[in-house]
Amino acid sequence: MTTIVFTATDQNGLVGTATCEVNSAFVSGETKPTADNTGLNVLGLGWSDLTVIDGDLNITNALADANNNVFDKYLVNGHVYFTANRPVTLKNSVVRGHTFSTPGSPPRSAIVYARSTATPSTALLHLIACEIYPIQPDVNIVCVSGEKVGVVDRCNIHGGSDLINYWGSRVQVYNSYLHAFSFWADDPKHTNDGQFPGWSHNDLIQSNGCVDGIVFGCNMDVRANPNYGGYDELVAGGFAGGVWGSGIMLSGSAGYFVNFKIQKNWFGYGRNPVMMPLQSGGAFENFGCSWEVSGNRFYALPRAYSTSSRHFIAWGLQKGPVAASVFNNSLTTDSTVPSTFRDTLLPSAITQGSGLTGQLIVKINA
Repeated sequence: MTTIVFTATDQNGLVGTATCEVNSAFVSGETKPTADNTGLNVLGLGWSDLTVIDGDLNITNALADANNNVFDKYLVNGHVYFTANRPVTLKNSVVRGHTFSTPGSPPRSAIVYARSTATPSTALLHLIACEIYPIQPDVNIVCVSGEKVGVVDRCNIHGGSDLINYWGSRVQVYNSYLHAFSFWADDPKHTNDGQFPGWSHNDLIQSNGCVDGIVFGCNMDVRANPNYGGYDELVAGGFAGGVWGSGIMLSGSAGYFVNFKIQKNWFGYGRNPVMMPLQSGGAFENFGCSWEVSGNRFYALPRAYSTSSRHFIAWGLQKGPVAASVFNNSLTTDSTVPSTFRDTLLPSAITQGSGLTGQLIVKINA
């Protein structure tokens, strides 16, 4: 916060002063998002400034009409469920779900659930300066999900098994703090993992295909929350500090990624911070994707493969993006980066393997 003092002199020479507190200037792509400058802290709000809803906020057409398509300053002790057929904005709010009796069977699969295939493509739920997390984390709860998720900007999102899942819609995430996912060692969705059967595949942002997607100016701390789920088993399995998962996972199971931009973000930890993997025989594997991954900063090394290989950016060789579209990504001066690599550019991608199993990988040995 910054204190501004105003001084004025009236026509009789009397001097008066006034002060106010304002947030320091936030510059997109230059100011690193944290809990202090996202969510309610964008405007310096507290929970006492919010209207409390004890239960779900179901954003129907009628409710959207009654609120002029904007929901501002709410504390939702429940889920947000969006089904309206026009653009709607939820801002300066906290959404945290509620408790439920049977683990593995939450009332909805997302704290903010924007899924309605009957509505037009312009009917999106935009999330601005919100904090979103589950009060009861669960293997089957993500934070934000659906084909009707729109712009996410200046949000603080944490605690879900995944944090933002865009299904069939354009990814648009800006200036947000994404961190502390919940890891599970008994995830029924991933029992077929050959190396870690039953371990959850955690991603901060995931999409299954889109055109003109963008992730810009976000801070992604890719570590599990130590207070929930199977964190102890994750650490015992060799992932000290909960370093696991991906910051951005572009898994093209339902479409190509065309002109996807990942720019000027901060990434810390993780196993593969930026990934576009093959999907084992899917329809969207062969040379149809394009992206730009540029100007990103890595402030903590990913977990090593084998003894020293650290993978920052990796994608399937047959996905289509060329190595030249990944450039000007760097390591910061953070103490978790070995001194010989601090404040240096990441190298160009190298080819590993060939055909359907081949990858392009930006990595260092450290």
